[in-house]
Amino acid sequence: MEEEQTLATEVRAFFQSLAKKPDRLLQEAFANVSNTAVDSDKFFAALSAAKANCDQLTADIHASGLKVGSKQLYANAVNTFANYLRIGHLQSTANSAVRGEAQAFQLLTLIDDYLTPLDARNMSGDFLKSLKKQAQAMMGDLEEANLDPRLKAFLSAQISQFLWSIQNHHIVGVEGISRAWGAMAAEISRSQGMKGAQKAEYKAFTKKVLPIIGTIHLAIMSVSATVQEADKMITSGANMLGIGSADEEKDGGAKSGRGNAVDSIDEDVIIQQGD
Repeated sequence: MEEEQTLATEVRAFFQSLAKKPDRLLQEAFANVSNTAVDSDKFFAALSAAKANCDQLTADIHASGLKVGSKQLYANAVNTFANYLRIGHLQSTANSAVRGEAQAFQLLTLIDDYLTPLDARNMSGDFLKSLKKQAQAMMGDLEEANLDPRLKAFLSAQISQFLWSIQNHHIVGVEGISRAWGAMAAEISRSQGMKGAQKAEYKAFTKKVLPIIGTIHLAIMSVSATVQEADKMITSGANMLGIGSADEEKDGGAKSGRGNAVDSIDEDVIIQQGD
């Protein structure tokens, strides 16, 4: 039987991946592990997600039933790794330094027994495949659309960022995917004021993708309703597009503002976790 994973398992595995890369600067190893380019937007998104995981793990340790001294010991181990994520270390430290943190790796192995498994916070493989299918459908509609080149490039960047978050779920988690969706929805809404957005071709494109965006909104909300900060981004993006808010979805969509974006929901997208 496969062992249940905790956030400590994920953090430990990530830094083990950094340590196993051939000798290079940490920022280069990080870019390789996170499938990004150094100093790119995606690089910093992955870096932010890795830092958030360390912060969350520290909070989980302090919320555990361990004695105060033990909590501090384990929290210090997390901090040892979190320090490597600072820009100064990334730019000047070799990844070989991470290999020397044997005690910290050992402590993150031992803490597993005191933390809650991640099953409730994870997205299933089928769920991720369905999100990816929807994002690729939006990208396909965009490629076929005859839009102003700059407008088209802008929209492509937003969808690509969301697609990247799905493909790198193991790094950014449900929180990262939620934030990426919210950012994409907000930026697509902003594109309505760009050059070429008043043309029939743009309106035809948005008519196709808004139902998809709405479907993804409901799907993500079904697994991220307990992620407070991510919910703020989801709600912001949804409101800008007139899709609806987290509270509206919890009320069963009784309030106004959902629009046509969620009228036709692809049922295989909203996969309840644990089924």
